[in-house]
Amino acid sequence: MVLTRVPVLGLLAVLTATGAIAQPRYFIGAGPGISILSGGSGSQVTASAAAISNYEPKAGAEAHVFGGWHPWEYLSVQAAWSASRNGLTFNATTPNGFYRQQRKSSQQNVGADALLYFRERKSPVRPFLSVGLNHMWFSSDPTSTTASGGALLPPPRYTGRAWGLRVAAGADLVRRNGWGFRYAFMEHLQQRNVIGLRLEPAARRQLMTFQHIFGIVKYF
Repeated sequence: MVLTRVPVLGLLAVLTATGAIAQPRYFIGAGPGISILSGGSGSQVTASAAAISNYEPKAGAEAHVFGGWHPWEYLSVQAAWSASRNGLTFNATTPNGFYRQQRKSSQQNVGADALLYFRERKSPVRPFLSVGLNHMWFSSDPTSTTASGGALLPPPRYTGRAWGLRVAAGADLVRRNGWGFRYAFMEHLQQRNVIGLRLEPAARRQLMTFQHIFGIVKYF
């Protein structure tokens, strides 16, 4: 009786291993999104004068691409690139005058993340949390100046870059053929404010970027 069970148990072990090997090991995806920059302000007060400044961002469009590897059942790694555009309004009042300027900005982000999934790879719904490092390239140009009264305007064009930390929460909805949909809400926290440092007085609060990400994902 014991001898007859051995081949059966061996066959079950082979089938189990084959099923594990057949599970998808990689994924890629891309799609649109919405990018929202945090605002900022600066102030400087002395015994004889005061100066204030701020910038007001607008939500903008984003595109992103990502790809990764499932080395374990619940833990994965990925690399991602995104590009976004936002509108900005700079305001400042100083002892020398004032200005209000509309600008456009563009950001490119490259990063790597670890994703912790809460359901196994064969599940059609896979919620996850992620954390990773990010590098931002930033550039900005003026579009119009609606008010100006003697104050020194920001540079016509300026660029910057900064490292940061990013975290996200989202889910993959995957069909049996491996195609699916991903949504995630991601927050970037940059080490320095590449926008606010161009104001006078400078806005030194850390720059945050919030992204709503929608995309098509393929497990294979």
